Amino acid sequence: TIGQLIWWAWAAWAAAVMISGFDPTYSDFHAFHETGRAWRGLPSHDPEITPNLNPPTWLPVVWAISFMPVRTAFWVWTGLGAASIVASVRLIVRARAVPEARLYWVAGALVLCMPFTQVWVLGQVTWLLLYPMTRAWLQSESAPVRAGLWLAVVVLLKPPFALAAALLESCLDILGDF
Repeated sequence: TIGQLIWWAWAAWAAAVMISGFDPTYSDFHAFHETGRAWRGLPSHDPEITPNLNPPTWLPVVWAISFMPVRTAFWVWTGLGAASIVASVRLIVRARAVPEARLYWVAGALVLCMPFTQVWVLGQVTWLLLYPMTRAWLQSESAPVRAGLWLAVVVLLKPPFALAAALLESCLDILGDF
């Protein structure tokens, strides 16, 4: 409906305003970028930077972005996160996991939630992991082995998500009640 489109446009605009003036040198993303530079053997721009606490499996990812200046890399990272969100939402829509009538309302509300904006502003890895996590969720019943492989990618890159693997079946049972 037109109301949903207006809601979504306003939420997207608000999110863009929140992150557009952000300085990535004061974020977790800067630590990722510096880790990539260190892996390439380059000196740190900021020796007092917060340490990157992600596992070594993230090194190839942060190595790739370290060839760009930190601000450019931040926007590339943000763009990849946005692409992951779009691809995930498309999968969810195609699977009819969320009624289409609610999709714009839910998406707009999520964009305005504080955790959503914090992930963007801090340059966290959450949005990059959304796509494989969505694939795992959508394939968990029809193709459990493939779902496990998708989830394995997430766990390799962010080990705390192993908890999601342990809880996936019980969460699906709970969600099935809604």
